Amino acid sequence: MPLTTKAGMDSAPTTAAKRTSSQAEVLPPPPMQSSDRWPKLILTGVYGILLVMLLIFSHHYWLAPDKGRHKLRDLRAALQVQHAHNAQVEQRNAELAEVINRLKRDDKALEEYARYDLGMIRRGETFVRVLPPEAD
Repeated sequence: MPLTTKAGMDSAPTTAAKRTSSQAEVLPPPPMQSSDRWPKLILTGVYGILLVMLLIFSHHYWLAPDKGRHKLRDLRAALQVQHAHNAQVEQRNAELAEVINRLKRDDKALEEYARYDLGMIRRGETFVRVLPPEAD
């Protein structure tokens, strides 16, 4: 059953007014003791050290010419050059693999390679070399 005053009204507004007035009367915190200051000083020091480290590392990233973003840019350029070189080497490897496969399958290709690239001749053949005339 709700509490009522003499006039028969509900006392809820009265208790709410009492609550707001009691909230306004907040007691001040007790004075700090010297033992309470040390954790705050230590935490402030840790934050200060972290801030200095952040500034040092960001300096190396943004401003140092041989470190950070400058080096990252140079490495990316070198990586693109290396990718282009790798593509050329892969193409050359594919060509050599094709030549090897052709030499394994075709005897005529093997003979042609032996004659023109290695200078080999068959038994019974006579090797004739024709030299261009000398210019006087």
